[in-house]
Amino acid sequence: MAADFAGDERAAKLADHYHALLLAHPLEGVALDRLWKAWEDHHATAALIERCRADAEKTRGMAAWLIDGHVLKRAGQFEEAATAYERAGVADPASCLPFLARANLAAEQHRPESAAPLYAAAVSRLRADDRLCADLLMKLGTA
Repeated sequence: MAADFAGDERAAKLADHYHALLLAHPLEGVALDRLWKAWEDHHATAALIERCRADAEKTRGMAAWLIDGHVLKRAGQFEEAATAYERAGVADPASCLPFLARANLAAEQHRPESAAPLYAAAVSRLRADDRLCADLLMKLGTA
């Protein structure tokens, strides 16, 4: 994935490592922050966005679409991020993660009327004993 690092092999390996972590656990957090920073340090975030989109379109997998959405969101391309998250939901309709990503995006845009049903949809895809379920119920104010 990290071909745009102008001979900086260490940075390229780190970026590939963070991308692999995200594919395994496609949640926003440290891995996404560090992936973005690695590309940003090389003035290549546009290339990261292009590569994530190409990967998502090639694999059509939920994780790839979520990563695509996360980097688009980080770039301030919120409508495109929402579309990528929707595609992640199509790729794996049983997963709570695409709904959670869309809900978080709506909440961060101060649109609680859009976020609440998405959080509810995420909760409906979790087991009652899942720790994330309790966190989401608190966000909904129903815990």
